[in-house]
Amino acid sequence: MVRRAVGETIGEMNLVSAVASLAAATSHEINNPLMVVIGRLELLDRTQQLDASGRMHLEAALAAADEIKEKVHRLGWITRLELADGGLGLPPMLDLEKSSNPRAFAS
Repeated sequence: MVRRAVGETIGEMNLVSAVASLAAATSHEINNPLMVVIGRLELLDRTQQLDASGRMHLEAALAAADEIKEKVHRLGWITRLELADGGLGLPPMLDLEKSSNPRAFAS
């Protein structure tokens, strides 16, 4: 009984480790082009005279890019696997908010 529990714990630790490794690689691959997008949007903001509509679209794009940046950052802080219902016939998926803890590694 104890041996089985230990085996299950080790299996879960290996799964968390594999997911965290995949998340770190994915984070790196997304973050590089995302920084180019954010940089170009900020450059556009500084160098172009935009009308109200253009400014609204630019600010929306920057806000969305910042949201992506935050989610990519959280991928690096996965400490456990918490699933959320996929809904609409989709399979369960990783709940990034519940699975990551940025304070877990704070010094």
